[in-house]
Amino acid sequence: MSSQTATSITTGSCSCDKVKYAFRGQPLASALCHCLKCKRGNGSSFSTNIIVPAVAFELIRGEPAKYTNKGESGKDGSSHFCRDCGSPLYVTSELAAGVVIVKTGTIDRWDLVETNFKPTTEMFCATKYSWLPSIEGATKLSGAN
Repeated sequence: MSSQTATSITTGSCSCDKVKYAFRGQPLASALCHCLKCKRGNGSSFSTNIIVPAVAFELIRGEPAKYTNKGESGKDGSSHFCRDCGSPLYVTSELAAGVVIVKTGTIDRWDLVETNFKPTTEMFCATKYSWLPSIEGATKLSGAN
Protein backbone atom coordinates (compact mmCIF):
# COMPACT_ATOMS: atom_id res chain seq x y z
CA MET A 1 0.00 0.00 0.00
CA SER A 2 3.05 2.22 -0.28
CA SER A 3 2.30 4.43 -3.31
CA GLN A 4 -0.89 5.87 -1.80
CA THR A 5 -0.24 9.19 -0.04
CA ALA A 6 -2.14 11.30 2.48
CA THR A 7 -3.52 13.35 -0.42
CA SER A 8 -4.38 10.45 -2.76
CA ILE A 9 -8.06 10.08 -3.62
CA THR A 10 -9.47 6.66 -4.47
CA THR A 11 -12.96 6.35 -5.93
CA GLY A 12 -15.36 3.46 -6.23
CA SER A 13 -18.88 2.77 -7.40
CA CYS A 14 -21.61 0.21 -7.77
CA SER A 15 -22.25 -1.77 -10.97
CA CYS A 16 -24.82 0.71 -12.32
CA ASP A 17 -22.70 3.73 -11.28
CA LYS A 18 -25.59 5.40 -9.41
CA VAL A 19 -23.70 5.32 -6.10
CA LYS A 20 -20.14 6.60 -5.99
CA TYR A 21 -17.78 7.14 -3.07
CA ALA A 22 -14.26 8.40 -2.47
CA PHE A 23 -11.69 8.09 0.28
CA ARG A 24 -8.57 10.13 0.90
CA GLY A 25 -5.19 8.77 1.82
CA GLN A 26 -3.81 5.34 2.45
CA PRO A 27 -6.09 2.62 3.83
CA LEU A 28 -5.43 1.40 7.36
CA ALA A 29 -5.48 -2.23 6.21
CA SER A 30 -6.57 -4.63 3.51
CA ALA A 31 -8.08 -7.95 4.53
CA LEU A 32 -9.90 -11.05 3.42
CA CYS A 33 -12.84 -11.96 5.64
CA HIS A 34 -14.12 -15.53 5.84
CA CYS A 35 -16.99 -14.87 8.28
CA LEU A 36 -20.42 -16.23 7.43
CA LYS A 37 -21.97 -12.74 7.18
CA CYS A 38 -19.43 -11.67 4.54
CA LYS A 39 -19.88 -14.90 2.61
CA ARG A 40 -23.65 -14.48 2.51
CA GLY A 41 -23.57 -10.72 1.96
CA ASN A 42 -21.30 -11.10 -1.06
CA GLY A 43 -22.55 -14.42 -2.38
CA SER A 44 -18.95 -15.61 -2.38
CA SER A 45 -16.47 -17.74 -0.45
CA PHE A 46 -14.97 -14.68 1.27
CA SER A 47 -14.96 -10.89 1.12
CA THR A 48 -12.01 -8.71 0.16
CA ASN A 49 -12.03 -5.44 2.07
CA ILE A 50 -10.10 -2.21 2.50
CA ILE A 51 -10.40 -0.50 5.87
CA VAL A 52 -10.35 3.30 5.79
CA PRO A 53 -10.89 5.95 8.47
CA ALA A 54 -14.52 7.13 8.47
CA VAL A 55 -13.36 10.76 8.38
CA ALA A 56 -11.58 10.05 5.07
CA PHE A 57 -14.65 8.44 3.42
CA GLU A 58 -17.44 10.29 1.63
CA LEU A 59 -20.36 9.54 -0.64
CA ILE A 60 -20.11 11.67 -3.77
CA ARG A 61 -23.19 10.44 -5.63
CA GLY A 62 -26.34 8.57 -4.70
CA GLU A 63 -27.58 7.20 -1.40
CA PRO A 64 -27.10 3.48 -0.77
CA ALA A 65 -29.64 1.29 0.98
CA LYS A 66 -28.63 -0.12 4.36
CA TYR A 67 -29.26 -3.47 6.02
CA THR A 68 -28.37 -3.74 9.72
CA ASN A 69 -28.10 -6.92 11.77
CA LYS A 70 -25.98 -8.53 14.50
CA GLY A 71 -22.61 -9.80 13.37
CA GLU A 72 -20.79 -12.82 14.74
CA SER A 73 -19.41 -10.53 17.46
CA GLY A 74 -22.94 -9.74 18.68
CA LYS A 75 -22.50 -6.09 17.64
CA ASP A 76 -24.61 -4.35 14.99
CA GLY A 77 -23.13 -4.14 11.53
CA SER A 78 -24.63 -2.34 8.54
CA SER A 79 -24.15 -3.38 4.93
CA HIS A 80 -24.53 -0.48 2.51
CA PHE A 81 -25.49 -1.43 -1.05
CA CYS A 82 -26.96 0.08 -4.21
CA ARG A 83 -30.74 -0.02 -4.08
CA ASP A 84 -30.88 -0.31 -7.89
CA CYS A 85 -28.24 -2.89 -8.88
CA GLY A 86 -27.68 -4.50 -5.46
CA SER A 87 -23.88 -4.13 -5.45
CA PRO A 88 -22.44 -4.37 -1.91
CA LEU A 89 -20.32 -1.24 -1.38
CA TYR A 90 -19.16 -0.96 2.22
CA VAL A 91 -19.85 -1.97 5.82
CA THR A 92 -20.01 0.05 9.02
CA SER A 93 -20.00 -1.66 12.39
CA GLU A 94 -20.19 -1.02 16.13
CA LEU A 95 -17.27 -3.44 16.44
CA ALA A 96 -15.13 -1.28 14.14
CA ALA A 97 -16.30 2.21 15.07
CA GLY A 98 -14.49 5.01 13.27
CA VAL A 99 -13.75 3.04 10.12
CA VAL A 100 -15.51 2.14 6.89
CA ILE A 101 -14.93 -1.34 5.46
CA VAL A 102 -14.92 -0.84 1.68
CA LYS A 103 -15.57 -3.77 -0.65
CA THR A 104 -12.39 -3.96 -2.74
CA GLY A 105 -14.20 -5.03 -5.91
CA THR A 106 -16.03 -1.69 -6.04
CA ILE A 107 -12.85 0.38 -6.49
CA ASP A 108 -12.84 2.04 -9.90
CA ARG A 109 -9.16 1.45 -10.71
CA TRP A 110 -8.26 -2.24 -10.60
CA ASP A 111 -4.56 -1.36 -10.95
CA LEU A 112 -4.64 0.31 -7.51
CA VAL A 113 -6.06 -2.86 -6.03
CA GLU A 114 -3.38 -4.94 -7.77
CA THR A 115 -0.45 -2.76 -6.72
CA ASN A 116 -1.49 -1.10 -3.45
CA PHE A 117 -4.22 -3.08 -1.71
CA LYS A 118 -3.00 -6.68 -1.47
CA PRO A 119 -4.59 -8.25 1.63
CA THR A 120 -2.24 -8.37 4.60
CA THR A 121 -4.67 -10.17 6.92
CA GLU A 122 -7.13 -13.06 6.67
CA MET A 123 -9.89 -12.86 9.29
CA PHE A 124 -12.30 -15.53 10.58
CA CYS A 125 -10.03 -18.31 9.30
CA ALA A 126 -11.94 -20.68 11.61
CA THR A 127 -14.76 -20.60 9.01
CA LYS A 128 -12.53 -20.44 5.92
CA TYR A 129 -13.20 -23.15 3.36
CA SER A 130 -10.34 -25.65 3.42
CA TRP A 131 -10.01 -25.68 -0.37
CA LEU A 132 -9.16 -21.96 -0.55
CA PRO A 133 -5.48 -21.06 -0.80
CA SER A 134 -3.97 -18.70 1.76
CA ILE A 135 -2.47 -15.30 0.96
CA GLU A 136 1.29 -15.70 1.31
CA GLY A 137 2.65 -13.56 4.13
CA ALA A 138 -0.79 -12.50 5.41
CA THR A 139 -1.54 -12.64 9.14
CA LYS A 140 -4.12 -15.36 9.88
CA LEU A 141 -6.75 -14.68 12.56
CA SER A 142 -9.30 -17.23 13.76
CA GLY A 143 -11.81 -14.40 14.42
CA ALA A 144 -11.78 -10.62 14.06
CA ASN A 145 -8.59 -10.19 16.10
